[in-house]
Amino acid sequence: MSNPSREKGFTVVEVTVALLVLVVCLSCLVPILQRATVERRAVSEREYALTLIHNELSEWSAGRSAENDRLTVNGTAYDLQWKEVDPHTVELCVVWQDRSQRVNEACGIAMR
Repeated sequence: MSNPSREKGFTVVEVTVALLVLVVCLSCLVPILQRATVERRAVSEREYALTLIHNELSEWSAGRSAENDRLTVNGTAYDLQWKEVDPHTVELCVVWQDRSQRVNEACGIAMR
């Protein structure tokens, strides 16, 4: 004789195992998402440095003088370091330290 009153559904063990699998998968994703966030910020900082180089060199080409400076944007300090290559050419390097304490540098050259 079969037992027709037995209800169909998941047991507590099955639900517990399913939740355990979900927790393991999510715990593997958290470091990946954190790393992606750090790298996204690093790309954003580098993009800002390149934009800064472009703008500063454009202004120098238009006649502005070249002066070393320090700018702080969103908690990141950018050091502008000018070097005269010859009387009509300068090199501008921007140096900054990202949140993971890596020192980065990007440079550009312009002529008048």
